[in-house]
Amino acid sequence: MARFMVWLTLFDDYHELCPVNKLAPIRDHVMDIMMGAKPNPDDIGLMRQVALSRQEFLPYVNDEWFERWTKSFYNYITYGVIEETSYKVKKEIPTLHNLLLIREYSIAMYPYGDPVEPAINYIVPKDISGHPIIQRLKMLMCRIIAIQNDFGSIQKELPVDTEILNIILVIKNQYKISLEEAISEATHIHDTYVKEFVELQNNLPDFGLHQKNIERFIHNIALMISGLGAWYHKGQSTRYKVPGEFPKPEYGLLT
Repeated sequence: MARFMVWLTLFDDYHELCPVNKLAPIRDHVMDIMMGAKPNPDDIGLMRQVALSRQEFLPYVNDEWFERWTKSFYNYITYGVIEETSYKVKKEIPTLHNLLLIREYSIAMYPYGDPVEPAINYIVPKDISGHPIIQRLKMLMCRIIAIQNDFGSIQKELPVDTEILNIILVIKNQYKISLEEAISEATHIHDTYVKEFVELQNNLPDFGLHQKNIERFIHNIALMISGLGAWYHKGQSTRYKVPGEFPKPEYGLLT
């Protein structure tokens, strides 16, 4: 899990401004590797590392999990990073609702959350994984963490002209309000999502023999949220605070 978390963060930073026409084939190549293909001899280390992650997950998961993991990565790139890139290229600020939908995917939290299952030694059955409440809880996890990330990164993003996809900046721009008022509104949206997550977590449907394991699974999804929130609040990383600590992407801002 640690290898994959680090890999996901590095992949995201490295390809942040990658042109769409280059990113789509990179996405497809990574997906092939996630499903078992071998990296090419001239592949960079990011490709070899995700191949190693697959081998390490192999004893603990099944084919359904690999398919879900790979689809999560596809959605992250396709509906998240690629959608964000069009705004960054044009330096255009999206509406709040557009931003929330894009950030749900671009923050890479769907693939980030998939390893919870092998971590607790329980792979959620396909029919339960597709249940609307499970899907909604995952969506809320992604949106809550996206807002946590935006709060954590606002300090380093304010002076960067391509960093326009922060919920605080979007709210400030859309409603023509002060930074302080935008922070208050973003906090309200975050807290509303948290309230819904807790309510759904405490009122799960009857999943029969899987009930205890599903409760354990959702509890660990919640720990992903609260753990990352604690990491931001305790200031354990200089990533968002010290100039030069946040890595520059490999690619220039191209169409």
